This record gives sequence, C-alpha cells and structure tokens, in this order.
Amino acid sequence: MVSSIAGRMTLPWLSLYSASKAALDSVADALRVELKPDGHRGNHVAPGYVTTGFQAMCWAGGRGRPGALPAVRHLGRALRGGHRQGVERNARTVMAPRSGWIAVLAARLFPSFTDRQLARINRNLEQGE
Repeated sequence: MVSSIAGRMTLPWLSLYSASKAALDSVADALRVELKPDGHRGNHVAPGYVTTGFQAMCWAGGRGRPGALPAVRHLGRALRGGHRQGVERNARTVMAPRSGWIAVLAARLFPSFTDRQLARINRNLEQGE
C-alpha cells in the first residue's frame, strides 16, 4: 500500500491529508497481521516530499489540479533502488527516501523544535522564498 511520510509525521496545514495517510498506515498494519496466516505479506511504502501540482494546489486554496504521475515515477525509482530490499524483506514501512525516518524521529523526540521548523517553512512558502 502506498501512503506518505505524512502518515508517520503530521504535517501542519495539511491535517486532513496527514490523517488520511495515517489511516492508510493503520489499514496496512492491520491487513498485514490479519492476512499473514493465509500466506499473504503486506507493507506500505511512504514516499517523502515529491514535487507535484498537489503542493501548489494546497497553497493556492484548492485551485488547480494535482498531478499524480511525477509521484508514481518517483516511487518507481525508489523501488528499483535500495528500497526494493525493504519490500523484499517484508519491512512494515518502507520510507523513500530513507532520510525521511530522520524527520519522523525528530518529530517524535523534539516536537516543539519540529513544529517551529515546519512553521518557518510554511512562512517561507507563503512569502515565495
């Protein structure tokens, strides 16, 4: 199942998106356990930031239409690379890129610091920097 880093680390100003990805993570986790006795394996791939029209649409107040194809290409490149090993060894979550785990860990260990950094990034995006 394809989710997002937003399922493991809530992104302010994209709360509904983060909640939907966290729900996908929960479904993937539950299905992995439920279907294992029948010989099925399961995991979810969590891509990090992928440049698509989705971000512009979010910041533009919903105008425009997101493009999914670049995200699919990014995911394909990740799975052809080292992340395929995570899928093959049946890792619960495959983060693409792996450095996304650093952001998730920072958000869990240093939530106030992470919140300030995300707020700064948002301000920069609003100002067009």
